[in-house]
Amino acid sequence: MRGPMRALLALMILIASTQAAAEVRLRAGVEIYETLLRTAEEEWRLLTTGSGSVTFEAVGSRNVRGEISLSIPASVVALPEVDRAFIRFRLPWFRMTLGAAPMSWGEGLLINAGDFPNAAYDPTTDLLTGDFRADPVWQAQLYVPLGPFSFIEAALLPALVDPFAATIPELSETRVGTRAYIDADAVAVQLGYLFEDPAHRVYASVQGALGADLYLVVAHQIDSATTDLFEDVRESLVFSGGGFYTVGLGRDVELALRLEAQITPADLRDDLATASTLAATADLALSPTLSFGLQSLLAPTDPSALLAASVSWNLDQGLTLLTFAQANFGASDTLFATDSDGGLSITLGARYVY
Repeated sequence: MRGPMRALLALMILIASTQAAAEVRLRAGVEIYETLLRTAEEEWRLLTTGSGSVTFEAVGSRNVRGEISLSIPASVVALPEVDRAFIRFRLPWFRMTLGAAPMSWGEGLLINAGDFPNAAYDPTTDLLTGDFRADPVWQAQLYVPLGPFSFIEAALLPALVDPFAATIPELSETRVGTRAYIDADAVAVQLGYLFEDPAHRVYASVQGALGADLYLVVAHQIDSATTDLFEDVRESLVFSGGGFYTVGLGRDVELALRLEAQITPADLRDDLATASTLAATADLALSPTLSFGLQSLLAPTDPSALLAASVSWNLDQGLTLLTFAQANFGASDTLFATDSDGGLSITLGARYVY
């Protein structure tokens, strides 16, 4: 999803989308972060990161929408990155999305075994930005509503041309899939399938509200050339689940708690570092402008953990100041090793959207 060729493609999509809508909304943003971190050699370094972004959104039509969002990271060689570039239109019977837009399947934020278009879990997740499962997925998606909150969708996820390679992606690199979302009052059920050559990937999830918002996902995959169906399922079976709960503590004061976990039974004997994962977050909003957060990622069978704390202060309209501290706890050969690069860090930053 990176590179000048993809940025050019995004601009072409914007031009096409604005033909269907006379009104274009413009939004821009800048974010800068200064991070003091400890390296694996126990040296302290100062790292400056940041980016500028611009978003054009066509909003003149109720039935057609187009959006393009480009960002340029702070680096010596700064190439535009495509964050959004899509056209979305609807007819009485269906809706289509073409281009790069977020796409997430299954249930779960930090951990989600059914999210085949993305990664089920990424131990390098950037806890600072909080943009979980918001990466663009290039797609051609057909959405057919079955009721107020139920639908079926089919998706074609193409492999894009690498501007630095001399070959065109093979057809086998294209992923195709479908999912159904059925909402039955207090319970929602999802069934999904994705063909990612040579694997057939399937998941099922259930989500319901029992005081807290609870969810469970079961996923597995089968190789196209398998001779042992049971063994394929046993080796690839993954369970994930969790809960989300919010409670009001007073006027404008709210506490949000999330707990998620994943277990891969086959890895309990093969790879303890990834056999189980636990994620927990707590966010306390003291006012509409000030919030505190605690985040943790744990690998219980590794064992190791990442702990983080953050403060966000919306100083004035679109200006937000952030503080973020992070520490790893684990032996040198674990997932979150204390002596790894960035095993201990503190970040000060600012984000301005206008």
